[in-house]
Amino acid sequence: WDNARTTVMFAPVVTAATAEQGVTAWVEIGPTATLAVSLTALAKKAKAWVVPTMRTMNGVSSVAQAAASLFASGVGVDWGSMYEGRACRMVDLPLYPWNHSTEDWMES
Repeated sequence: WDNARTTVMFAPVVTAATAEQGVTAWVEIGPTATLAVSLTALAKKAKAWVVPTMRTMNGVSSVAQAAASLFASGVGVDWGSMYEGRACRMVDLPLYPWNHSTEDWMES
């Protein structure tokens, strides 16, 4: 109730969380990326990642895409808990480089 009656201290909280508490990633969960621009500007100084979710996808796809973006940026993601209870499994990728030989690679 207080947030409807008093000033929201958005900038000081984001700045303190990134600079003083070591927050390195922000995920905006909502129908639009309303705060992403402000978060990006505030978090840029601390080199934190900002990932908005979008309403053009369903909730599961949107959160999965946000988690993948964070993971690709070097943020740790607990994939096991994210997919717990679903009909999928993690597999190890091969450690050898991809073979682009003509037998395996079809040119378009």
